[in-house]
Amino acid sequence: MQNTDFVDNQIITLNSSPYGVPFYHALGFTDTDKEQTVNGIWFTPMKYEDFAEDGD
Repeated sequence: MQNTDFVDNQIITLNSSPYGVPFYHALGFTDTDKEQTVNGIWFTPMKYEDFAEDGD
């Protein structure tokens, strides 16, 4: 029996620390904006879009 409640198209968003940006790029994430500083915290907004074509 298969679970049909999943969504094939997924978008994951996150705010990466400067040290994590290369790691997330290696996983396929892309920057959605430039590096920012809010309340003294430096981060880069990123997203990952997974559009499965084979149904797995």
